[in-house]
Amino acid sequence: MIRPRDPAQERPEFLELIPERLRAQPGVESIPLSRTPGEPPSVLGERLGGSRVIPRKKSIGRDVIYPTVMPKEGSAIENMARVGAKLQTGERASPSDLRVVAKAIEETEKTDIFNETWNLGRTTLASADLSAPFRQARPLVLEKEWWTSIGHMVKSVRGKGYQLVRDSIVNHKDFNQAVKSGVNFTEIGKLGKREESYMSLWAGKIPVFGEVVKASNRAHVAYLNKLRMDLFARYKKDLLNMGRDIDKDDVLARQIAGFINNTTGRGSLGSLERYAVLLNQGLFSPRLQMSRIQMMNPVNYIKTDPFVRKLYLKALFSTALTGYGMVELLRMMVPGAEVENDPRSTDFGKVKIGNTRFDPHGGFQQYFVLLAKQLTGKDISSTSGEMRDLWNPEFGGPTPTSVLRRFGYQKLHPSIQLAATLLNRQDDAGNPISVPEEVAEAFIPMVVQDMYELYKEDPDLIPVLALPTVFGAGTQVHEDRPGQSLGFGRKFGINR
Repeated sequence: MIRPRDPAQERPEFLELIPERLRAQPGVESIPLSRTPGEPPSVLGERLGGSRVIPRKKSIGRDVIYPTVMPKEGSAIENMARVGAKLQTGERASPSDLRVVAKAIEETEKTDIFNETWNLGRTTLASADLSAPFRQARPLVLEKEWWTSIGHMVKSVRGKGYQLVRDSIVNHKDFNQAVKSGVNFTEIGKLGKREESYMSLWAGKIPVFGEVVKASNRAHVAYLNKLRMDLFARYKKDLLNMGRDIDKDDVLARQIAGFINNTTGRGSLGSLERYAVLLNQGLFSPRLQMSRIQMMNPVNYIKTDPFVRKLYLKALFSTALTGYGMVELLRMMVPGAEVENDPRSTDFGKVKIGNTRFDPHGGFQQYFVLLAKQLTGKDISSTSGEMRDLWNPEFGGPTPTSVLRRFGYQKLHPSIQLAATLLNRQDDAGNPISVPEEVAEAFIPMVVQDMYELYKEDPDLIPVLALPTVFGAGTQVHEDRPGQSLGFGRKFGINR
């Protein structure tokens, strides 16, 4: 999460090295550091003694030191902060200062091998698209900021464009207050502060394809952060016009921040917040899942401030109405398209075109289907259309427990799902697998798999479904064999 500088801190400003991942905050004087491949980190310390402070804009594209939150007292990085503070006052670094800096640089460059390996597949699966609008921010489709932020997202595909968008956010007059209120901004570098689908930096180092991953990450982060900032600023302005000042109402400010987080895929984990990174290693996207649950939480429609309550109601109804509108529009556009209206079917609310399914509901539909199945004790097969009794199942048939288990299984981290599939030698539907194919599909971007399967199924659908799929709408192709769908992400119900 991007954090504002705190001028009230008594200790020297913390300066942390971020190699090529993050840029200096705008307007901050930075110390340029760079080294060629093969040189030890200590060479940066040697150069630091002769460096002079220059404006950040002159150091774009090089490793830089920039201000952020304070580290643990006495750590090597905090000691480097003291050296940086000394240099910024014009003093020259001593030999002991240089050793401190070299040690801190080595500390910041350590790589968490397990985390990078574990999350490599998820990062590549989620890349190569611009899915944030219809995935994380689906409830805000009727807000003007949802649309205006798309231009900033496209601009941020390039590194320079991302930096301009980021600068406009952290320079915003309401940025500090948004952070203080709890708006959850993210970054492209630090573990725990990245968007959930981009938890591996190794993916960005893959030759050629790594540039696609980094571009997707920048676009994703820029879109959601810009949307969060603009919404907070507008809501603050709207309240001021109503004679209310959130500067003087912390409860209201936190409720607005909570709404923004919930409608942009950054739901709070509550008492489990301290285990956020660990949860991200076990689930595909725990914050996104919590944001969807919070959007359906009755408390947010009963006990929140009337202003915030109206925001939740608008978001919920806009999700339903625009989803219905897209479904009906597609049904009229494509001959033979059908819509499933029974909530006990996995295809509820989706457009069915042969073996293709189109889902514009941003992940909400599956919770309603689960609830309908559990309350009625009935399940409708999405392949055969057969009505099955969950409370009095036939031998080997689905039960309430098996339906719940499969739902939970689909929310697990892709690495766990892949490991289970390889161990069982079959997918979750009981179909035999090809090990090389499974491994390959675990790393191919879902949007690429979707487009390829869509092309094989019906090339004429590409002009109709390609754009919404790239922007995050769900597209799934089933094989004729019951129970199996193509593509790793779709095979396990993973939605981008």
